[in-house]
Amino acid sequence: MLVTNGQPVQKTNPSSSSDWSDNSATKFCVMPWINQHVTTNGNIAPCCEYDGHIGALSDATLNEAWHSPQLREIRRKFVAGEEVKECWKCFDREASEGFSLRTQAKRDFPDWQARLLQATEPLNAAPKRAIALDLRFSNLCNFKCRSCWHGASSKWFRDAKAIGVTAGQKAEIKSFESIDEVVRQLGPDMDSLELVYFAGGEPLIMEEHYALLRILHDRRLTHVKLSYNTNLSVTKFAGQSIFDLWAKFEFVDVTASVDAAGARGGYLRSGFNWDTFVMNVHELRNKCPSAKLNFGITVSALNILTLTDLFHELENKCQAIPSEFELHSLQDPTHYRTQVLPPHLKRKARNKIEAYISEKTNVVDNAGDNSSFIVAVRGIVDYMNASDLSDKLPDFKFITDQLDKLRSENARIVLPELNPAFEKTPWWKKPWYALKHRLG
Repeated sequence: MLVTNGQPVQKTNPSSSSDWSDNSATKFCVMPWINQHVTTNGNIAPCCEYDGHIGALSDATLNEAWHSPQLREIRRKFVAGEEVKECWKCFDREASEGFSLRTQAKRDFPDWQARLLQATEPLNAAPKRAIALDLRFSNLCNFKCRSCWHGASSKWFRDAKAIGVTAGQKAEIKSFESIDEVVRQLGPDMDSLELVYFAGGEPLIMEEHYALLRILHDRRLTHVKLSYNTNLSVTKFAGQSIFDLWAKFEFVDVTASVDAAGARGGYLRSGFNWDTFVMNVHELRNKCPSAKLNFGITVSALNILTLTDLFHELENKCQAIPSEFELHSLQDPTHYRTQVLPPHLKRKARNKIEAYISEKTNVVDNAGDNSSFIVAVRGIVDYMNASDLSDKLPDFKFITDQLDKLRSENARIVLPELNPAFEKTPWWKKPWYALKHRLG
């Protein structure tokens, strides 16, 4: 029987495998049963896509949050097939792209997925502690990406203050007071970990990240899977090579974030240097050949028109293959979604992507065929066309212009393909264009 705050928790229906409806089994998410996410400001949630939190380190421990009524209620809703409104991001992506963190977790933890769906009492079938951790030690970062914000990047602080959207009173925000606090909270349960996911901020410049790797190694927990979202701009910290540390672990999964090549890449991800990125990718492949490398591409209004250019550059300069492209449609902030683009730019983006797909159809690389990639990239197009948010174009232009002034940058020069979106009176809204389309 589950015990919370020293009190037994009564079984809540539905709780047996016979109570799984087709809908609840189909919409089930394994994450609330196995994963614990800590945000840069110390909030605790079932995963990084959950829109909200169930507790905070300021008033609860990881263990208390894991056994909390709030998390149990989320599990109950999934078992009952009820809507979990805070999980909208996954279902929003799935509606168009077919993929999400929820479906990824299903693939990454098939044994837990099957075990829970077959459990007699699924509400009571969670492990004693989370077996997967998503830790954001702080927002410390050396980039300030256009699609990011101060809560995830300390570099954003000055710009965030200027436009009034700070996440705190100082540049760096921390979740844990120290690595000692992390170890104290995990305690002996660290031995049950199966995966630790590092993001930020930028984990490869965080002292706590390196300290935790050394602790895992010293405790002979090198079987724990290490997973990263990193800008891969730095490969050494205090004289310690990250590649030397990774070589001590059995499984390392690296998603290297890149949204564009060359000057476009530096504009979208301020601090990014294409040549450095390419050099570090080659070093990673050479020094950690067993590491799994993917290229994490956040697709937004800022880069969908040049998305295939990035594909070609990654193939040519990084020896990347399409199956290594991990695509994700930007959902927040809304004004940078691909859905804000006007119809003619959406058509242009779609046509370029379809031409690229034609190149890759029936091509086989060393990871197999490209069918999964083609489904994913078509899902990006479907997401773009799923909604018309062109009424957000004024916000798109306003924020872009504000950041351009603060950063001494110019979108109209670096991203000329988007110039039609910056017109004061867009030509697709002018009387002659509207009349033409009314007349067919």
